[in-house]
Amino acid sequence: MNKRLARAAAAAIRDAGGEASLFDLSAYLVPLCHGDLEAEQSIPAPALALVKRVRRHHALLIASPENNTLVSALPTAAQSRPV
Repeated sequence: MNKRLARAAAAAIRDAGGEASLFDLSAYLVPLCHGDLEAEQSIPAPALALVKRVRRHHALLIASPENNTLVSALPTAAQSRPV
């Protein structure tokens, strides 16, 4: 359901003359937070690629599953991970 809503939002942005990109975090195959991995190997290359892609945009619309009627941990964790 959330992916359908994200696609609809992207279509509305495009219809209004804007640009929209859709991407799925599952394509990047990295944990949001893995302190041991970062300490051993630095930040994984797929995570850095994701950060570069996000930084090319002026705004973000995040569609993620709810967590017991609360905001998903995904946006919270992503905001606390400066790269």
